[in-house]
Amino acid sequence: MSIHTAAALDVGNRFPTEMQSISFWDISTIAVILLAFVLIRIFINFAQQLHRKWSRFELR
Repeated sequence: MSIHTAAALDVGNRFPTEMQSISFWDISTIAVILLAFVLIRIFINFAQQLHRKWSRFELR
């Protein structure tokens, strides 16, 4: 019981200092969003190229 309470207090003390500054979580969230955006763009370009190749085959 006392160990549990001490752990909860430790987490409670650690969190406010991280929340005040720009924390690691903000940076990682931004990085994930940018990475997802880049991957979506690459996928769209790949799909368009594939579509052009198939349309060329159909024209022949």
